[in-house]
Formats: sequence, C-alpha cells, structure tokens
Amino acid sequence: MPNSKPLQDALDSGNVVNVAIGPDGKVQALDGSTLPGQSAAPEDISPWLDTLLLAVSLSFLHFTLEALVVHQYAEVLRWKHVFWHTVLQAFPILTLLVHFMHGHLVSVKVSKQASEVVNGLRQLLYLVVANVAGCYLIYLTNDRGYMAVMKNAPSIGTVWVWSVIELGLFGALAGVAGPGAYAWYYGYGVF
Repeated sequence: MPNSKPLQDALDSGNVVNVAIGPDGKVQALDGSTLPGQSAAPEDISPWLDTLLLAVSLSFLHFTLEALVVHQYAEVLRWKHVFWHTVLQAFPILTLLVHFMHGHLVSVKVSKQASEVVNGLRQLLYLVVANVAGCYLIYLTNDRGYMAVMKNAPSIGTVWVWSVIELGLFGALAGVAGPGAYAWYYGYGVF
C-alpha cells in the first residue's frame, strides 16, 4: 500500500463537519462555522457566466441536431455551413434568450413573495413552450417535407430541450408527457 497517511488524516474525526440545508437553500454547517474550502461570504456565479455556460451547451446541441438532420436525409453535410449557422445565428439568439429568461437582462429588486410569483410565471412559460415546441416538432418531423424539417427541426428541438431542462422534475415530466400524449392522440408511432 503506497501511503495511507493522507487517507487516515482525512478520516480523522476532527475533519468531520455536520451540515444541513439552510432556509435559503444553501449548505451550511450545523454549528454556524464556515465550511472547509468556502469563504465566509460565498460569491454567486456571474450572470454572464451563467448565461454563457447554458448558451454554449445549447449551441452544441443545435450543431449536433443540425448535423443529424442533414445526415438523416442523405444530403451533403457542409460542416462550414453548419458551424457558421450555429455560431452566427443560434448562439447569439440563445445567449439573449437565456440571459433574458434568467432575469439578468432586466433585473429588478422585488420582495420575496413577488420573486416567487415571477419564478412561478417563468416556470409556467417554460412548461407552455416545452409542450408547444414538442408537439410542433412531432408534427414537423411527421407531416412536413424534408426541407422544412432540415430548416426548423434543430431550432425547435433545441428550444424544446432547453425548456425541459429549465423545469423541475414534475414540470419536465409534463413537458415530455404533453408531446407524448399529442403523438399518441394523432397516431404517430415511435418506431
């Protein structure tokens, strides 16, 4: 066994910290002390970093969906076109939408109760968008021609995935169940 000294030090009872989730939803030590590796005043993530992390991830999803749709119809895959379409169209639009929907573009200080109402309305909007985008994506891919699918499916699919991601567990299930019920009602098969 190489060197078990660091492992023994880590398991020392003096290194154990009992934690709980506080009323603000953050992890805190039960005795009120600062957690190891955490400053006394934790910093929130920068609004632009929050926006860019999600917008870049969604742009990669858009890029992948566009490449898959073109490949599905056995068209010539022009990587340069797919790349520039993602970088010059999808990424800027997604960045603005994410920044706006996360409340970074228009930031107003409101009471906690008003903040909960705004968050509830935002979740309702995500739920509506998830259901509409999911149903439209099913309609588009089953009843429209290949050019309409190639032009619209990557964008609609990206918006649908983003909406489902933003919802909590039950909202995400509703954002998937709505399009599933739509597909079942209109007889669209999965296979």
